[in-house]
Amino acid sequence: MNRHNLTMRLAGHIGQPLPKNIIDQFYEFFHYCIIARQKLYIDDNNYNLIVNMDETAVYLEMPEKKTIELKGTKNVEINTFGHDKERISVLLAIAGNGNKLPPLLIYKGKKGKFLENKLQKVKEVLDKKILVACQENSWCDQDIFLKWYNEIYLKYEIFQEKKKCLLILDYAPSHKSDYILEEFKKNQTEYVFIPRGTTRYLQPLDIGINKIFKQKLKEYYLNYQIENSLSLTDKKFKVDKEYFIKWISEIWWKEDIITAETIQKSFKKSSITFKLDGSEDNSFEFPETNSEKEWVIDDKNDIKDLEKDSDSSDPSDSNSPGK
Repeated sequence: MNRHNLTMRLAGHIGQPLPKNIIDQFYEFFHYCIIARQKLYIDDNNYNLIVNMDETAVYLEMPEKKTIELKGTKNVEINTFGHDKERISVLLAIAGNGNKLPPLLIYKGKKGKFLENKLQKVKEVLDKKILVACQENSWCDQDIFLKWYNEIYLKYEIFQEKKKCLLILDYAPSHKSDYILEEFKKNQTEYVFIPRGTTRYLQPLDIGINKIFKQKLKEYYLNYQIENSLSLTDKKFKVDKEYFIKWISEIWWKEDIITAETIQKSFKKSSITFKLDGSEDNSFEFPETNSEKEWVIDDKNDIKDLEKDSDSSDPSDSNSPGK
């Protein structure tokens, strides 16, 4: 590599900036979770009544993020089959005791048309292991979220001896429209929204599940590519949509991939399932707030280190790091 002036390059991404009042938002979230748990009588023995749902993107092509390029090259391209922008949205949901709720897959298409009708006939969908829906952009809009809420979440409550659950959601627009909030009120659904910019610390799915899920799905994809002896020059190659239903079902429901213990630890790390007696409160790992190192990322994916020398910062300055 050195002899030929080559280096390994890794595809980057734009990070999520931390809100400046992050500590206050953490404490406010903790407060609302405790109040909701007390209202629903969710103690340390029935974490099955706490549910977290999140939407994550699955791309129809999953190329490797590493490539070799000449040193000093500013823009580096990674060869693909041309489908790396096409996506499926997946709604995943887990409960604090390790339970998993059926995933909902959102494909790009029209509701009730050919594609959706075709996917409804896939074995995993017929067996109710997975639900599918179509939306013109493959996004979770209000109607799709309502489908998840009615056909997955409310049915889960029924399976829990009709006990009301606490629903933990991020601040996606489809989760908090006036119509959805009215539906929550009508069904007496208790919910807590995770503050913007804090999901990597407070959302169990982001903390310990989504990464495992996507890594395993990419492994399925690459094995399929190897088994079919596909080359990067084969521009016609595209994995059939039904394969993703099969792969996601296998990954999600196999106990040795996403285990109940991993789910429980993710909830615990987020503080949501801390003991109500306060004995675990001090174990929450707050992010480093004395530096703005993670806060600014420009359009070229270059992280700008804005950490200032401690000797030159005035502690009385309200704009200094950590305030």
